[in-house]
Amino acid sequence: MKKSNTIPFITNNISNLNMAPLTNSIKGMLNNINSPDLKEAFNETNIVLALRQPKSIINQLSHSKYIAPSSNLLTSSKKPNGLFKECKDRRCNLCNLDYIQECSSFTTANKKVWNIKCNISCQSENVLYYLTCNSCNGTVTYTGKTKTKLRLRMNNHISSCRTGRTTNVFDRHVHQCGNENNNLSTPFFKIYAFMKLSNEKKLITYERYLHKMGYDTMNK
Repeated sequence: MKKSNTIPFITNNISNLNMAPLTNSIKGMLNNINSPDLKEAFNETNIVLALRQPKSIINQLSHSKYIAPSSNLLTSSKKPNGLFKECKDRRCNLCNLDYIQECSSFTTANKKVWNIKCNISCQSENVLYYLTCNSCNGTVTYTGKTKTKLRLRMNNHISSCRTGRTTNVFDRHVHQCGNENNNLSTPFFKIYAFMKLSNEKKLITYERYLHKMGYDTMNK
């Protein structure tokens, strides 16, 4: 059997207005179409009135999302801005060996005070970070980026600083500087962070900006 082509006309229900004449008007317009293509497309079309409930004031002021009751309703769920040691893993070098410098702001190589405007930890991704060499008391600094977790990228830096087998200029410097001063020991460097991005595609653009502003000594 050939099924009829039904098109619903959807509109808000208005209690004091009869909406039925609307469908008759639409059917009349379809019957008077001059275009052969449109006539064929809407041939034997059945227009059906579909009414939806309009939003009341209470619907506009509230939403249907269910929020589970919390044991501490007065505590805000928003984390404070800054760099923090939030990892509870005993194997985490960044948190347990004082690599991460907990702070809400820090001073860059060109004496710029940078205020961290998001919450960053060793588990954060898409981070632009700032490193200072411990062997030369922070004289040499480096700005880098990572789209993976900050902890994974920093572990790579730590391994390269220890062995010196790397192409990274900062890691090579830390290894050479530590051997020259006879103080190549953990922590090899201090970790700060500029920001955490929502999209990894923005990392290169923001890194170029930080380099252009001269915030570190190795990327001028």
